[in-house]
Amino acid sequence: SRRGSEVFERRPDSMIRREDLYGGKSPNSSYDLRSSFDGYGRDSRVSYETRRSSLVRRSSSPVYRDVRSSYSYDRNRNANYNPTDFLFTPSRNDFSTAKYDSRRPMTRDYRDDYRIRVRSPSPVSTYRLVYFDKRGRAEAIRQLFVVAGVEFIDDRLTDSEWKAAKSRTPFQQLPILDVDGILLGQTHAIIRSLARKFGYAGQNATEEAIIDSLSERYSDFFDDISPWVVVIEGYAKGDESFTLPFQRHLRESVLYPAALTFFECIEMFLKKAKGYLVGSDLSYVDLLVTEGIAQIAEIEPRILQGHKRVDGYVRRVRKLPRLREWIADRPLTTKHR
Repeated sequence: SRRGSEVFERRPDSMIRREDLYGGKSPNSSYDLRSSFDGYGRDSRVSYETRRSSLVRRSSSPVYRDVRSSYSYDRNRNANYNPTDFLFTPSRNDFSTAKYDSRRPMTRDYRDDYRIRVRSPSPVSTYRLVYFDKRGRAEAIRQLFVVAGVEFIDDRLTDSEWKAAKSRTPFQQLPILDVDGILLGQTHAIIRSLARKFGYAGQNATEEAIIDSLSERYSDFFDDISPWVVVIEGYAKGDESFTLPFQRHLRESVLYPAALTFFECIEMFLKKAKGYLVGSDLSYVDLLVTEGIAQIAEIEPRILQGHKRVDGYVRRVRKLPRLREWIADRPLTTKHR
């Protein structure tokens, strides 16, 4: 190639323009990419040169160095380049990292048949989950960390500590997930993002959508029973002669009708699924639903009477080895919290 020219001159069928690499703009420091190909597209020699650091590397495979994003080479020969990436031309040795595009017939230029994507290994994140010293909304998130085998800091605040920190939180609500200094709020947003990272959000786009929809249905269920929850949690204070009859009234008029409708929905999915709500693998919505039902059942043991399928499902999920160990050893809190 001619250094400083606008075209890297190689074989006529594999020309890459400089503006294609740099998004139409000329970079401050240029890269000189030289390679030679035989008749079958083998890359027998790749040379990398960075003028800024005078670094030259020769290899038949990509070189990884502090790559913050990925360099992808698609079948249309459009190079998506990020200045933090290290330029490379893939070789046949890189087929283990390639995905064959079966929609197009094989050609003599393997770069048309394979899309190469190289990503740097992401650094290990530090997770700190902040909530009160009770199970509540954060327990399913804790359980997701446990079943995924990911370490996290279980930060449990007292009421006075929460009052002091409340104004510095995104929504002035708990739980909060601190990921390397970035604060994320809202229970479902937290567990959903973690599930996608850890592989508990479905095996494909369809399963992912169904799992998300069940998560929303679970949220609707707790909205429906919120009047009962407010009284049970002690937020509606008053004379016992008033609150106790009111609890019984809310149990019969709010909790049981909402639970019946929700359990019928869950049973419909369990009949079609293979052990879990969606598919044959555990997902984050299984943790949300089983933990929520377990918390209610500790207060109202009769809630699962007549729903053997749901009862068996809750017991089966909570007997998973890691989850069973966590439930046995987790910090002791009040019964219904």
